[in-house]
Amino acid sequence: IFLLLFSMSEALFAAINASEGGFVHPSLTLRAISSAADDRGVFLTAPVDANVTLISVPYSLVIGPGPDPEGSAASAKDQDKSAPSAWLRTVASLMKAEAALRAAKPDAAATPERLYLSTLPAAYDTLMSWSVEEMDELRGTGLHASVSSDADGSAFRSGFEKLRPALVGLGADDDFEGFRRASQAVVTRGFNCLPPQSDGVAADSSSSSSSSPAGPYLIPCVDLLNHSSLSPTSCLTLTSGGAFTVTSTVAMRSGEEVTHPYMKDGCNGDLLRVFGVVEDAPARMTEAELGRGDIVEACGEVAEEE
Repeated sequence: IFLLLFSMSEALFAAINASEGGFVHPSLTLRAISSAADDRGVFLTAPVDANVTLISVPYSLVIGPGPDPEGSAASAKDQDKSAPSAWLRTVASLMKAEAALRAAKPDAAATPERLYLSTLPAAYDTLMSWSVEEMDELRGTGLHASVSSDADGSAFRSGFEKLRPALVGLGADDDFEGFRRASQAVVTRGFNCLPPQSDGVAADSSSSSSSSPAGPYLIPCVDLLNHSSLSPTSCLTLTSGGAFTVTSTVAMRSGEEVTHPYMKDGCNGDLLRVFGVVEDAPARMTEAELGRGDIVEACGEVAEEE
């Protein structure tokens, strides 16, 4: 599986480089981190300095909520409250792109969008796909109470029924499983960017600025970067020209992984719920909510094991 993903990602890198306004640094490569099929990251094959452009993807190759990344955030407050949200528009855009891919002939040209869609996983390791037994491992945390309904998918299907008219109105298929898969892709792989500033460069996408962020965007190549909140080595910006650019924030050695903070102030609970990942030493701990009964029950279980 990794070899297939590797070949697809290398083809995607080449296709981005061949696109007008696109760039992928020649030292970037996808590398397996462990034997797990989905445990991979983007690494350097040569040293780079700080403030070096690593990836630049023009908006024309991005799956997002609308045609104008520079104006979408600025006009967000003026939108009709009944209009579909930017998140739903991005989900619909992905569903339409995937439907077009399924309908394409086998010998159709390998465009950047088709190559990108081929790198998306068939399933996502989010809490929505966890079993009841796995969810029980979260008992005693506030996270368990807030996501326990995700285990059977009932809450998600109820949400789909409410969003169905808007989804169909956006041109997407009336398909629950397609909606569920696209929703998980947008939640786990989507990026938000602040609108470009007067100097032509937006703030970092993980910034806690009060400006309204634009997005979410599914950005080819960029969403292959793994998360790190403690020692990220890159930042994502939206330039005034409408390109999404990943820049090195520190000097890096050959063999070093390029990482990006998915969220700046999130704890492991936030990371697990949204992205399906956790950090060994997160910047902020997840609070536990333990009642007297929980502690007594846990002590009893330990006593029985001994």
